[in-house]
Amino acid sequence: MKNNVLSIMLLVAVSIGNSGCHKDDHDHDHNKNDKEAPKIEIHKPSQATYAHGDTIWMDVTVTDNEDLHEVKWWLIKLPADTVYQNKRHQHAKTVRIENTYYVLPQSQDHADYIFTVKAEDDNENTTIKSHEFHVD
Repeated sequence: MKNNVLSIMLLVAVSIGNSGCHKDDHDHDHNKNDKEAPKIEIHKPSQATYAHGDTIWMDVTVTDNEDLHEVKWWLIKLPADTVYQNKRHQHAKTVRIENTYYVLPQSQDHADYIFTVKAEDDNENTTIKSHEFHVD
């Protein structure tokens, strides 16, 4: 019985893994001549300086002339400590990231952070935009 349950779980996992979107599939009407990259507008974070314990709100609008494929966003404590990351796979002309936040830890050290958004459309046109800030 245990082997049957494991076999079913493996079959479900493989099925879910193979059901994702493939850029070269024919489920979408891709404009192969599209060379225009997505546009990213970071509304928040917008300040240059925050205090320890502050809430960093993430509010971003991403648009494309055709359809977006994937939007990723992350917050890095410099030099290279990723403290938050997320992504959205969505076929739409506009993707809005809102009601997302990260609470800065209470500490005595000064720190620099960078919030980065990467957007890719169905034709692999890519845009990256960032906002850097300091924590006192």
